[in-house]
Amino acid sequence: MARSSRIIGLCSDDHAAAEKQAIRAIGGYDYKFVDAVNRDDFCVVCQLPARDPQQTKCECAKLYCKSCYDQYYDDQYCDDQYYDAFIGVPAAKCPTCGQTLDIFSDKRTAKRIKECKIKCPSTNCPWINQLNIVDDHLTTCGYVIIPCANDGCKALITRDNAVNHKTNECLLRQHTCEHCSAKGTYLEMTGVHINICPDYMIPCPNGGCGMKIKRKNINSHRSAECEWEIINCPYSNIGCVFKSPKCKIPDHKATSNDYHLELSVALIMKQKEQQEEQTIQLMKQKEQQEEQMKQLRMQNEQLVNQKEQFTEQQAELTKNMVTLEHEKPHWITMTRFSWFKAEKREWYSAGFYTHIRGYKLCLRVDANGYDEGVGHYVSTYLCLTEGEFDAHLTWPMTCECTITLRNQLKDEDHHSGTFTLTINDMYEPRSAMFFGENGRRRGYHKFIAHNLLDRHMFKQCKYLIDDTLCFKVQVKII
Repeated sequence: MARSSRIIGLCSDDHAAAEKQAIRAIGGYDYKFVDAVNRDDFCVVCQLPARDPQQTKCECAKLYCKSCYDQYYDDQYCDDQYYDAFIGVPAAKCPTCGQTLDIFSDKRTAKRIKECKIKCPSTNCPWINQLNIVDDHLTTCGYVIIPCANDGCKALITRDNAVNHKTNECLLRQHTCEHCSAKGTYLEMTGVHINICPDYMIPCPNGGCGMKIKRKNINSHRSAECEWEIINCPYSNIGCVFKSPKCKIPDHKATSNDYHLELSVALIMKQKEQQEEQTIQLMKQKEQQEEQMKQLRMQNEQLVNQKEQFTEQQAELTKNMVTLEHEKPHWITMTRFSWFKAEKREWYSAGFYTHIRGYKLCLRVDANGYDEGVGHYVSTYLCLTEGEFDAHLTWPMTCECTITLRNQLKDEDHHSGTFTLTINDMYEPRSAMFFGENGRRRGYHKFIAHNLLDRHMFKQCKYLIDDTLCFKVQVKII
């Protein structure tokens, strides 16, 4: 078992160090023996009567304490240069004769040593008895030194005095304040706490009073009860600077009536002067305010005039914007002209508004002509479509419409036509888009001849390029 424990100890240096320190502290019996102990029963290492004696089998026949032998073996052999866990534990050598060290537990010597009488190791203890019962005695010995059980106390006292020290002597014992019942250590309650205890009786600081009051009531006592509290004269608000204990104020009032009357008259005169000065200041402020009001009225008139001018300018700008919006051209491109012409199908552009929140129109183009223009002309018409603002617009609606087919070679010689479009109301059938009532047209059956779409004989003019026509539509609400 000893070797096994040493092997485990080698696995942790810190644990091994702690274990070795504990073993050194054990050693032999370090007591004061009354009976003489045979020198052969002493440990050759610690030179004390051997504890758990171990006898060597060599010629020396020396005796070791069990703990001293283990420590000697560890110090001599149990390090890396002597021990290999995979090879085995080397045999120890006797320090006296050099032979292989082999030991056995000597029970007879152990019994002989334990039957010797010793004195109690505690100072002043009169107990004398055999060594084998000293441990039982030490568990009850009143002279054994033990630490105080109160938290934080580092005092060492005898076991017999432990209870008295803990309850009556220790400065860190629990203590209840006799004034306010607060709890803490005796040192706190009789030191720091007594200087802040709210129920501790302290003398009134006013000389001549002599009463003792609880600390928490001292302010109320001084302000309401104590006749020796220093106070100002009741006429201090008119200039009296006299101060004295409260009990002497009546005498001062009785002997200072004329003085207080003079102070009152002086105060009244001073207040009168201040009122006159305030009246003058108020008159000046009134004049300043009237001048400011006059200036404000002038500024207000200027602002009103500026507002009117701004309103007129805004109306003019709005009118100009509406005019510009109404006259804004809409650019429309028709592709696949040849297909629509061959199929004799009409083509409709995407819808557009005459202006912001205005009437919604679209351009219809008959590539092969319509009615009178069939086969030889391109027919163009403007159609009213259902718009999201129709319910809020003015009906009937009349507008001047211009459809322009643009010359795609240069910006001149465009082909255009202008007509008037009138719609009575928003519910008028959309089939009436092409011919208005009373013969008013809404487009052209013969807008442009097919033979004019290509390059003109005398002009640099071409309307159809890449099978595409470009239109410009302008609508002006009348």
